[in-house]
Amino acid sequence: MKRITAFAALLFVCLLVNRLGATMSIVKNGSFEYDGDIPDITVESPQYWCDVNIPAGKFGGVVDSFWSTHGYGNGYSLTLSSKWNAILQTDDMAVVSQNVFFEEDVQKISFDLKLSSSVGPWNPNVRSAVVLLDGNDIWDSNDFAPGLNGEYTGQEIDINDLADGEFHTLRLAIRSNITETSKPLIEYQATWDFIKFDTYCGGLGYLAHDFDRDCYVDIYDMQILAAEWLSSQSSQFDLFVDYEDDIDFRDFAVFAANWADINCQEPDYCGGCDFDQSGAVDANDLLAFAENWLQYSVLYSDLDGDGSVGFDDFATFAPSWMLTSAWQEYGADNFSEPSLLLLESDLNDDGIVDYSDIFVMAADWLTAGSCISADLDGSGFVDFYDFAVLADQWRLKGTLYDWD
Repeated sequence: MKRITAFAALLFVCLLVNRLGATMSIVKNGSFEYDGDIPDITVESPQYWCDVNIPAGKFGGVVDSFWSTHGYGNGYSLTLSSKWNAILQTDDMAVVSQNVFFEEDVQKISFDLKLSSSVGPWNPNVRSAVVLLDGNDIWDSNDFAPGLNGEYTGQEIDINDLADGEFHTLRLAIRSNITETSKPLIEYQATWDFIKFDTYCGGLGYLAHDFDRDCYVDIYDMQILAAEWLSSQSSQFDLFVDYEDDIDFRDFAVFAANWADINCQEPDYCGGCDFDQSGAVDANDLLAFAENWLQYSVLYSDLDGDGSVGFDDFATFAPSWMLTSAWQEYGADNFSEPSLLLLESDLNDDGIVDYSDIFVMAADWLTAGSCISADLDGSGFVDFYDFAVLADQWRLKGTLYDWD
């Protein structure tokens, strides 16, 4: 009872305070590259697409390389299809869903789509491909003329009026427009690829050397490299995990609180303050801490991963000088979406698991259903098991995209 009361109090506090950190507006795995071939998406859902609703016997869904507009080698895409031997009713449809957040600066959703059938051209009187937001149509293929071979490339949906700083459910679907009286004997396929927002460098993430995340490799990134020049990584001494990523008075306060502690044992070693693992927090640990004072725990310009910043990193940085982010490569044949490195408990996608994620969990607390942001264990219900997952990743950091 005490645990429940304490957690309820924590949720109440979270509901009273503003969100800490910014929630990012991104469509995760919008190019369907993360999983490779999926023969049946009812058995294995595409990563980050949390709800797959494919009525059995009427529709099917796969991720394959049948058609794609991006990707190294054979890129992947999602195909939703209506079966050739199924009799459908009006508004029957197959759907995949994802929870997305609309920042105020989100203006557009863009995507590529190909419509085809097993026999002859796509018949718009029979089927439509649709994009839905919270169950409402915001795009219908019947409202637009396709290009060559039934392709809709670079389609854009204006959502500026919908950018309200809240979570929404984005759905991609194939839908029946008629009630059939006999089997159609034709399979219709709607193939979706590269769904993205216009935020974060056009929705395509950051270049590896864009340290300040402004979509350009320029003098500001050079300043970060210069500030870290000849520094060594000191993550062991970053006792207070914050957004500063350096060793300062916050970390010293943690060290001071553990000063002179004895019986320090693994795995905690007195809050990590027994740096030499001697069994006590003593003068030797204080000396090691002092030697790393104001050093960095995370070196953004450590490009070769050796724990320090030097000429090798500068040599790696130099060829990227004055490049703009990869949004310019959107039309390139060899372009593919970079992998996300987000932690599952980073519910607002801001790169760290903190109180803002508890705020999201509080809003979903005891909610049941599919496609719930805080349902971390996939049970369809948000409860203490999900909180345990979040607690296990508390204060851990992730990044938005991995371009390496």
